[in-house]
Amino acid sequence: MKSAYLLADESKKKLNVRRLDSSDVSIDVPSVVPPDGSDAVVVLELNGQVERAGFRLLSPQHTNRFLAFDANLHGQGFGFGDGKTDRYFVDGWKTATQFLFWDFKVIQASEYRVVVRYFSGPSAGGRYLLQQGDFKKELPVVTQKTSVVTQEVGTINLNKGAVQLRISCSQCYSF
Repeated sequence: MKSAYLLADESKKKLNVRRLDSSDVSIDVPSVVPPDGSDAVVVLELNGQVERAGFRLLSPQHTNRFLAFDANLHGQGFGFGDGKTDRYFVDGWKTATQFLFWDFKVIQASEYRVVVRYFSGPSAGGRYLLQQGDFKKELPVVTQKTSVVTQEVGTINLNKGAVQLRISCSQCYSF
């Protein structure tokens, strides 16, 4: 990588870039929000083509959000909403052969707090299973018509390397 800078910075002041391993870099960005309230855009000047590593990098210091819309789907007959505000959901989830999964990479072994948040329809029910490796936790699907359900799953220890987090239906009614 040649350099990194903020698009809004006319001086193109270089941001600190450091390599974490053979496929990942860390870029230090200012904590100040742009004056117009927009998202900051980081410009990367590269030496060549970028090859996608295929994994999202998990941060041990910050909150990591895994939205349903970001998950991979396994099975048939279910899919995503359109992804617009408050419509990033999974529809038609009715069988134990359907599940969501997220593949990611852990740079250093660490402990993570896991919380599941969701909306449930009026006919929802049953139980779901969240698992990663040997960690497994089954929870009831709670029905609340007008608010988000928040369930504390627990703490999970992840080792360095590739990881997959999976949510499946263990007792299916409808989600």
